[in-house]
Amino acid sequence: MTARARVVGLTCLRCQTNFNEGWLFAGCPRCRENGVSVNLTVTLDLSPLHGITPESLPPTPRGLWRFAATLPLRGDHPISLGEGATPLIHLERLGKRLGLSRLYAKDESQNPTWSYKDRLCAVAVTHAVETGARVITISSTGNHGASTAAYAARAGLPCVIFTLASVPDTMKTLMQAYGAAVVACPTSESRWALMREGVERHGWYPTSGFVMPPIGSNPYGVEGYKSIA
Repeated sequence: MTARARVVGLTCLRCQTNFNEGWLFAGCPRCRENGVSVNLTVTLDLSPLHGITPESLPPTPRGLWRFAATLPLRGDHPISLGEGATPLIHLERLGKRLGLSRLYAKDESQNPTWSYKDRLCAVAVTHAVETGARVITISSTGNHGASTAAYAARAGLPCVIFTLASVPDTMKTLMQAYGAAVVACPTSESRWALMREGVERHGWYPTSGFVMPPIGSNPYGVEGYKSIA
């Protein structure tokens, strides 16, 4: 059996309180009682990976899932569209102007839905499936919504996206093209309120935040961003 990091819980970025509950998506409840909104982060026990180096990681699959042992997932059946393994582009002319001979850009536009959000959504939707989610939801005006819709479709789960009525039709169409139900709301506050109803009353799985003031994205999904480095 492959060694994997072990999920210890979710830890508040402010007060450092650790919570064992895996479905805390509205931030730290202790800080919220004190009038402060702050996100949680996944705490991992990395001791099972002692001695592992980047060179010893498996060469396949390429991309994000090469680092599956470091992610907060069981990893048996990842929800993937081939994300990650995006190229580094040598910015020779800009680097010369700045005096940086080894200046590179990570081209995340080569992910499946053309955004680094695919890394977050691959991990978040995999976590959703592993924890028995039946509906995926998000509040988004752009790339995050399209990515969530694509990965929900890959997982065979319904997706409900709350967006703004002012969002261009092309972006709404992109989200709908992946099969999502797109709900256009008049204000950001109204879309977050509707999404919160879905999460707290019906058990929908969120890939974005839905509280005011905003606290950030799904803490499990954020772990996917680390694979960029």
